Amino acid sequence: MEILSGVLNGFTTGAPLGLFIKNENVKDADYTELRSKMRPGHADYTAYEKYGGFNDWRGGGRFSGRITAGFVMAGVIAKKLLTTLGVDIFAHAVEIGGVQAKEQDYAAIKKNARLPHWAVRIKLPP
Repeated sequence: MEILSGVLNGFTTGAPLGLFIKNENVKDADYTELRSKMRPGHADYTAYEKYGGFNDWRGGGRFSGRITAGFVMAGVIAKKLLTTLGVDIFAHAVEIGGVQAKEQDYAAIKKNARLPHWAVRIKLPP
């Protein structure tokens, strides 16, 4: 990930942030089989239905990890900014597939919520 604009010496400047991830592994042939096969756990079928078969099956498009990366980068920065206002944002699964989590209070849930190790960390001015 490369920061193109909006940060100087580790601090945000107030200018729009420009973030860039170069896709260096573009091989359409790797995805040829996906024209007719839907992968479990992916949005292939959803994309196919939504776009009537005109979805980009080559690993790009609206359902790709490439576009998700931009959403994640923006979310990490927004979360960091909101933290300076005293707003905490985190998620806690209560039930998945009929398996229920142990009941926990807010403090215990918050203690277990943390930023992923790969998240962008930008210093904000005081």
